[in-house]
Amino acid sequence: PRELSDRAASNNKKNQSSEEVFMQTLDSINMEITSKCNLVCDFCPLTIEIDREKFVELDFDRFRSIVDQCKEMGLSRIYLFLFGEPFLYSHFKDAVDYCGNIGIQDLWITTNGILLNKRNSKIVLKNISNLTVSMTGTSQKVYSKFQGYKRKLGLTKIEQNVRDFIKLR
Repeated sequence: PRELSDRAASNNKKNQSSEEVFMQTLDSINMEITSKCNLVCDFCPLTIEIDREKFVELDFDRFRSIVDQCKEMGLSRIYLFLFGEPFLYSHFKDAVDYCGNIGIQDLWITTNGILLNKRNSKIVLKNISNLTVSMTGTSQKVYSKFQGYKRKLGLTKIEQNVRDFIKLR
């Protein structure tokens, strides 16, 4: 954007590199807090490339450190997802509460909806500004083909979780 390049040009005169200017204007980040997932989707890189027994989880102290550093650079939005299921992160509630406590007002997650139970819904409603439920289809046949095919999970469970979440709102 023009504003950023103008600021970069101005700051370069003060011996700051474009990279330093960019880092000072950080708006959002995506964080993979866990690679754990309760599905085995046939299109997901986790299913194809990673030994599912060797999941990776972001250490909570490291999580706080990253968020703190980004907040100092103007961070206003965090996306807590890439490929893992955020509700499986062992520090999910603590992470969401921490972001709320330090003033991160735009916190997003994407979930497959299976663990969107009452407890997790309350965590979401407290500090999360955007919730996306990712489904590969709106019929059991399509869903089973791509997402629930190895776990034999029904789309009905996800639909009910979403209805219950809406009632809590």
